[in-house]
Order: sequence, then structure tokens, then C-alpha cells
Amino acid sequence: RVPALYRYGNALLKAGHLALAETAFDEAVALREAHLKASGNSRDIAWDYALVLFDRGESYYEMARFEPAPEWFARAATAFREFDKKWPGIAGEKIRWSHQKRAMSLSKLKRYSEAMAEWQIVIPLVPSSPREWLCSARLSQAVTIARSGAQSEASRIVEEQIAALKDPPADLLYQAVAVFAAASSSTAKNDAKRGEYADRAMDFLEKAVKAGWSDPVRIRRDSDIDSLRDRADFQKLLESKLPLPKLPPREVAPPPREKKT
Repeated sequence: RVPALYRYGNALLKAGHLALAETAFDEAVALREAHLKASGNSRDIAWDYALVLFDRGESYYEMARFEPAPEWFARAATAFREFDKKWPGIAGEKIRWSHQKRAMSLSKLKRYSEAMAEWQIVIPLVPSSPREWLCSARLSQAVTIARSGAQSEASRIVEEQIAALKDPPADLLYQAVAVFAAASSSTAKNDAKRGEYADRAMDFLEKAVKAGWSDPVRIRRDSDIDSLRDRADFQKLLESKLPLPKLPPREVAPPPREKKT
């Protein structure tokens, strides 16, 4: 029943019915809590309980309902840490992602000092291999740093992390776009650096597309790169390299046959 409640809650959230979505999510969490109390010491149910907390935060984040997300990622982090005490070596990645998604949510809410405190927890938890994992986390952190006004520091992180990779994958190059776009939007309009950061964002966007990045829907919805949308080169790149897929022609049903009398 819990998965069905979550699907229902997500559908309500997507449709804008926040109060009804909250009711569905609350019922799903309450069911998991009841299962956990009744089970005594079941590893599977303890995992499912922590996961339902994480999934609730993720639902808010994906639907851009950032205000409630930090609470649920924090609760998920606590639950996964409790799990890790009893059954070590399983929940490490979920602990990291709970803190990372909380940091990203707080950054969206412009609660930068809280976000940076979360990033201080996250970065030591990131495995050193493969190197791309650390690079991705550091680039996500750099978005928060750029938004908070430390644009030069964010820029340094990007250049350092990308340079550490022999052949940066397309998704990391796209993350670099978000950092420089954030640096541009958080810089004063009369500051020449604003244009320089936007230019650098476009450089990385062209590199990302050349490396194979191709998500025409996401790039049109991604609020992290809104500062680039009025640029002629950005619009040209979208039209030439990232056009929206054309919908197949709609089939028209043939008219009903006349009945013979």
C-alpha cells in the first residue's frame, strides 16, 4: 500500500494539490513507522522506513517544492545513520545522498550557511574513486558557493575539478555550466565579471553538447541556467543542437461506415 500512496502523493503534488499530497505522504510514513515498531528489529523494514523518508524529500525536490524538502532529508539521514549503527556497511551512500540533497534544497531556498554546513558533511563521505564522483559533488557544492556570492571560489573549484579529469564526461561538463550560470546571476549587473561568467558557462555548454550531452527538455526547464536564456548564442545552440523532439502526427480515426439497410 505504501508505494501506491507515494504514487498518489506524487501525482497530487505534480497537479498542484499540495495539501492532499501531504495527506497521502503522511499516511505512507505512518504506515512505515507502524511496520517498524511492530517488527522489532527487522533490517528490511528499518531500511524501508528510512527510504520512505528520503523518497518524500526527493518528491518535494523534483517537483521544485523546496520548502519542506530539508526536513525530510534530515530525517532520512538520521534514520539511515541509525540503520548503519545496527547493520554497518550498507547505508553509507544513502547517508551521503540524504545530506547532499538537503544541501541542494537549502541552496535553492537561499539558506546558504546551512547548505554549506551540510556540504562539510557530504564531501568527506564521497568515495575518492571513481574520481568523477568527487568531481560531481564538488561541482554541486560550487553552485551553492556561487549563489552565496563567492563567485571566484566557485570558478576555481570548477576549473580545478574538470582539469583533474582526463576526459570529463558530458554530465559533469553540464554541471559546470550551472556553476558559472549561478556565478553570473549572483554578480552585479554593472560588474564585467557577470558577462565573463556567462561566457564561461556557454563555453562549457558547448563542450558538454560536443561530448554527447543531449536533454532538450531538461535544459528548457533547468532554473539553474536561467541567466543564459536571453543570450543569442544560447538560443541558437538550443535551436541547432538541442531542438525539442517533434511529436508524431496525430492519427485521425476514419469516419464510421454507414450501415447497410
